[in-house]
Amino acid sequence: MDKAKKIKNIIERRIREIDKNKNSLRIDRKLDFLLDIRGYFIVNKIKGDYVEFGCYSGEMLFAALKVLGSKGLCGKFIGLDTFEGEPGFIKGDSNHNLYNEKGDYCSTFKWVRRFFKDESSRVKLIKGNFREKKIQSQLARMIGRDGINIAVIDCNLLSSIKSSADFIFRHIKNGAFLFVDDFYTNAGAGKLPVRDILQNTAKVFKKKLHHYKCYPPFAEAFILVDD
Repeated sequence: MDKAKKIKNIIERRIREIDKNKNSLRIDRKLDFLLDIRGYFIVNKIKGDYVEFGCYSGEMLFAALKVLGSKGLCGKFIGLDTFEGEPGFIKGDSNHNLYNEKGDYCSTFKWVRRFFKDESSRVKLIKGNFREKKIQSQLARMIGRDGINIAVIDCNLLSSIKSSADFIFRHIKNGAFLFVDDFYTNAGAGKLPVRDILQNTAKVFKKKLHHYKCYPPFAEAFILVDD
């Protein structure tokens, strides 16, 4: 085998190995985030509730409970979802660059509630479209007096991201964390509409987004501080 062919074979083999490992478990980047921030909350003692917009089947919610709950770093662990899949497009969603059918990413409320039956005292689920005021009001009543110390936005539609951000910035604590799983999934034509939504919302609520870390391929994490 000549030298060039040998080098190519080595590179191609390593690409296959790395690619296989990266796609073995999609929750890896979320686990990395939770483990990365654990020490931050232990040292800084920022109390509050964990809130996840778009909890789907509850994998990250469960991971957060195990990583953070075992250390007493969060009060309640609250997950919101339609539990009927993606809601329909509304104004602004027509610019969305992903093809999403209404009903995509569907996991039933009954299944997820059963998944958390042994943790029901700490894990709270809210069923409904969190773009709606009645769902946001239900969440506001559920959050403790300390507010939110970790917020997760894991939804695709821009309108859902905007509604989530509005609520989070209104209730989040100074020094709290925000993890956005789909920060780069709307990045067509060199634009970053999710970044613009977050930055504009931060200005309204007099907050600053301090960049913490990127979790490839799509996620970003931030620390929110008062402006």
